[in-house]
Amino acid sequence: MNLIGFSIRNPVFSNLLMVGVIISGFLIYLSLPLETFPSVGLEIVTVRTSYQGATAEDVERLVTIPIEEEISDLSAIDKVRSVSSEGSSVIVIELRPGEDPVKIAQDVESRVSQVRSRLPEGIEEPIVKEFEPNFPLINVSIGGTVDPLILRAEALKLRDKIRLVKGVGSLTTSGMSDPVFWVEIDPLKLRQHNLSIGEVKEAIEGRNIDLPAGKMRQGEFEYLIRTKGKLRSENEILSIPLPTGNGQVPVSSIATVRIGTEKEVTRSRINGRPAVSFLINKQKNAHAVETVKRIHKEIDAARGEFPEGIEVFITNDKSVVAQKRFSTMLKSGSIGLVLVLVVLALFLNPRAAAITAAGIPISFFGALVLMKMFGITLNLISMFGMVLVIGIVVDDAVVVVENVQRYVTSGMKASKAALIGTREVAVPVMATVLTNLAAFLPLLIAGGLIGKFLSIIPQVAILALLVSLIEAFVIMPSHCAEFLKPVTKNQSRKWVIALRATYMKALVFVLRKRYAAMTVMFAVLFVSLAVAARMPVVIFYLRDTMEYIVRVRMPAQSNLDYTESSVKHIEEITRSETPPHVLKNILSVVGVDSGGGDDVTTTGDHVATIFVEYEDFEKRSENGKEIMNKVRGRVAHSVAAPEVADFVAEVGPPVGKPVNVRIMGGDSRVLEEISMRLERFLADVPGVYGISSDLIWGKSEVNLNVDEKKASELGLNTTKIAREVRALGDGVDAALTRVGKEEASIRLKYRSPPADVVSLLNTHQIKTAQGGRITLGSVADIEVQPALLDIRRVNYRRTATVTAEVDQAITTSNRANSEAGKFLSGLLGDYPGYSFEFGGEEEDFAAALQDIVRASIIAFMLIYIVLASILNSYSQPFIIMSVMPFALIGVLFGVLLRAEPFTLPAIIGTIALMGVVVNDSLVLMDFINRRRRNMKRIFAVAVAAKYRFRPIIITSLTTFGGLSSLMYQTRGETSFLAPMAIALGFGLLFGTVILLFIVPVLYILLDDAKSFIVTRVSASSALRAARRFAGR
Repeated sequence: MNLIGFSIRNPVFSNLLMVGVIISGFLIYLSLPLETFPSVGLEIVTVRTSYQGATAEDVERLVTIPIEEEISDLSAIDKVRSVSSEGSSVIVIELRPGEDPVKIAQDVESRVSQVRSRLPEGIEEPIVKEFEPNFPLINVSIGGTVDPLILRAEALKLRDKIRLVKGVGSLTTSGMSDPVFWVEIDPLKLRQHNLSIGEVKEAIEGRNIDLPAGKMRQGEFEYLIRTKGKLRSENEILSIPLPTGNGQVPVSSIATVRIGTEKEVTRSRINGRPAVSFLINKQKNAHAVETVKRIHKEIDAARGEFPEGIEVFITNDKSVVAQKRFSTMLKSGSIGLVLVLVVLALFLNPRAAAITAAGIPISFFGALVLMKMFGITLNLISMFGMVLVIGIVVDDAVVVVENVQRYVTSGMKASKAALIGTREVAVPVMATVLTNLAAFLPLLIAGGLIGKFLSIIPQVAILALLVSLIEAFVIMPSHCAEFLKPVTKNQSRKWVIALRATYMKALVFVLRKRYAAMTVMFAVLFVSLAVAARMPVVIFYLRDTMEYIVRVRMPAQSNLDYTESSVKHIEEITRSETPPHVLKNILSVVGVDSGGGDDVTTTGDHVATIFVEYEDFEKRSENGKEIMNKVRGRVAHSVAAPEVADFVAEVGPPVGKPVNVRIMGGDSRVLEEISMRLERFLADVPGVYGISSDLIWGKSEVNLNVDEKKASELGLNTTKIAREVRALGDGVDAALTRVGKEEASIRLKYRSPPADVVSLLNTHQIKTAQGGRITLGSVADIEVQPALLDIRRVNYRRTATVTAEVDQAITTSNRANSEAGKFLSGLLGDYPGYSFEFGGEEEDFAAALQDIVRASIIAFMLIYIVLASILNSYSQPFIIMSVMPFALIGVLFGVLLRAEPFTLPAIIGTIALMGVVVNDSLVLMDFINRRRRNMKRIFAVAVAAKYRFRPIIITSLTTFGGLSSLMYQTRGETSFLAPMAIALGFGLLFGTVILLFIVPVLYILLDDAKSFIVTRVSASSALRAARRFAGR
């Protein structure tokens, strides 16, 4: 350990290193981006294809299935999910762990290019890219009691300014449609001039040009030539000539032109008023707080320019959440730090306490330096990790300082005491840090979004622990040599001495009654494990919330007006049930369901999303979750209740639905039958609510089955016929131009058709290649049939997914899914070829739990290897590790004290506990082994226990003190992590009490067993020798 001697001989270097680490860390702290949650990538690739006008069945058959078949043999793929809906195909490709999504995206793009020739001509180019989860930064809504066109114009100005703000990424607009030049054609006049939609489209396309036409030279000069002819106004379109058999006629002779907007697809409302809303995401590495400050600055500047009656509302501002929760986390950290210092001051003299406490800022600022190097941002999860190890990082310092102080007090010179005292405990101190690392390291392998979120905690903890180890051997010995002084009896903590004397008496008693003591300990352990086995387990637990969303679904035939009326009804109930000082904002978006859970946003006139935002926790005493449940109850029992009103308040990383059962098969009608039977069953399960299925029959579909032979004889084909039909409906895009700064379509559309669509289609006349006219019904059979709203597939099979929420006060997702599984296992016997699997929260939890079990096995093995290597023994590590199961009693007590189910963070905290709880046992075992060389076993155990009593108590209490500020956070974005601190804190506290007795007892019992074996072997050998002698 030359570093120790170097530190003592060069105090200036040690002090400069300390100052340098602190200053560097502080500067980096000021520059690190602050986020609510970390930005994490997933091993997912998406393929999105637009096929306007196609039904869900056509999209599945013509687009989705060909692409799925082309990529099916890629070995990197773990699962393929797809959604085929009207005009859109989305394929989500989940990759195997460890695969590079950028590389696989290139492979997928290559495969899609190969299949492109087999896809329909009318599709847009498929877009292939790796998936990056977007966490909205802020929502800006502009609303008021003004003319909609004025509101739209002002919203556009504001949107353009926000887009230019540094750090702003994608921006999604709702409540506003793009401009369109509507060319409304009179069918009768079109026939009079013997024109077709296609001829009108070609004429407009030919006139609407803006193309480079090359270069021309004239002497020494070169000119760029450009043909400009973009259509800019209604009059320009009306004056376009159309060729007929009798010359030319202008467009105005067959149509009128008006500038309007696209068919309204979304509506936005803010606090009951019409609005245009912008959902803003930040760029990947942008600073969240600074970006929002810049957005606010632009909005404040724009407010003075708005006409009277227009207001801007800010909702879902994650920067405010980040700052407030960050402040709360700093406060928690400060409380933990104070408690650690109090513990040190109670047990150590002021100088020793100060030297030990100095390790905390050094470890944290050093960790910040390393975080910057490894690209870890400052967010609520990483801050939680830092606060989590406040007490742990002083453990090695306590062991070193307490041992050096013992030598100094015995009369040894401080510099020599620092060298000998540090060297004596160097190996066990390194081993304790290694066992901590061994417990945290496997947690890095957890996959999925949850695993990647929570892996930030062990990353930060590992960095802080590594810095603390360097500080203990490079900086602390110098401080010990320079500042520690002998402690007289008067300066000693008399109460600590008295406490130690009491412990020694108890230890002697337990050692005498060791067999009875072990029997009692194991009895308590088995009872505790039996209680734990009956505890409910959930992935995360929500006590309170600042916000929630309501996903609204109406019957598929509903229009925007009907859906909006239901949204208004829910808004009214929300306002009546929520105290005014609690309710902050209600933002509603009709036409969009942004919480589908399939990485796909659902759109349609029949869906809506309502965002309800409460005031911050400090401004209210009411529980947001309880208020939400009241609103949910009233909505469910109201006369105007929607078909589905799904109330969702999320906590922690995004996870799927608590109940998510995916039924797979080939026939959608059979899937519907099975899913309906499951829905009826779940409705009778206590605590399950918000039950719905994603298999929805949409609007009636009119199918035109074209007689290809007859059409061909007339010079027609399916494309030409489809263009005519499209003109009767949404319209045919003829060209693209601009209105101001916006891109606008020029769209051809027949004037409003009569209500009888089938009759209209049958009698509609179209022009043949020979110039004659025929009715559409003469070349196509027209039939009406119901159609699926969208078609979902998993691993190349159609699916129907039944989802539901659970009331965690009544049941858990695990229990509800278990009931659903039992029901389906019996039911599917009647449906051969159909199967089911769990998705959502159950799938996420099962995957995370599988990773955690693997991590715990690896952690156990690594800890054993470290202990066996340090102790040079195969058996003694089991004595040390025997503390682990007994520490679970403390974990159970802590969770029960919080009155919550057992959660995933509590399980992770228990794994981390495995490394921490063995630290003190290791140092105690090392001291016993050292004393055993010159002492009898009982005396060696007693002396070692006496010497290590104080540092064991100090390290445990400092760790518990550092964690205590996190244990009972019941509100806020990090409250879901509190069970991790509880498991670690209470497990360590109980484990410490146990290890003070169980390690000495097991050491003696192991020695008893060895003596017994040796005695029996010796006796057996002597008996055999006597028999051999007697037989001579």
